[in-house]
Amino acid sequence: MKETRAVVLGLVAVVMIAFVWAFFRRPAPGMSRVRALRVEIQDHREGKTVSIRVPGFLMGASARIASRAWEKARRHGGFDWSDSDVTPKEILEAAERSRQGQASVLTTRDGHHVEVASLGPAVRLTVSGEDSHHASIELPRALLERLAQNADITPRELLQRLDEMGPGELVAIHSDDADVRVTAEPTAH
Repeated sequence: MKETRAVVLGLVAVVMIAFVWAFFRRPAPGMSRVRALRVEIQDHREGKTVSIRVPGFLMGASARIASRAWEKARRHGGFDWSDSDVTPKEILEAAERSRQGQASVLTTRDGHHVEVASLGPAVRLTVSGEDSHHASIELPRALLERLAQNADITPRELLQRLDEMGPGELVAIHSDDADVRVTAEPTAH
């Protein structure tokens, strides 16, 4: 009798562990092609690399929480790009003007230069600052197009757009101090 209870209890424990494992391995709601995001940070000064994997269930939970805050901000006036130095629409227009191998240049109010180059499905922004510091950022054109339409985008919609883009590198930031890459990992089929 005790052996039967031990076997049943063991099976219940295995099933519970399987449920918990399945919960944490699932992708975010609405995401079918991307399972997780990997953020890699490479520090040039210390020569260290840190890699963080953000699982799908955590992205989904973050999107739900952020969507509530986003909606509250929208009700109180929304997001206004008119106060920024360079708007997403100006970046897209500069990307259209750029030629193969030659970037288009935007100038901010404080005199910094932003070079914009079209790389097919991506757009590269190179920002030159004071003291010869610069940073280069590669963004998906689809994300910039969505931000350039004066329409609101919720965090949940942003996750869906990232899923539509599929697995691969999403954003790459290169600077004198460090490199940061955000990569979408594919779902296992």
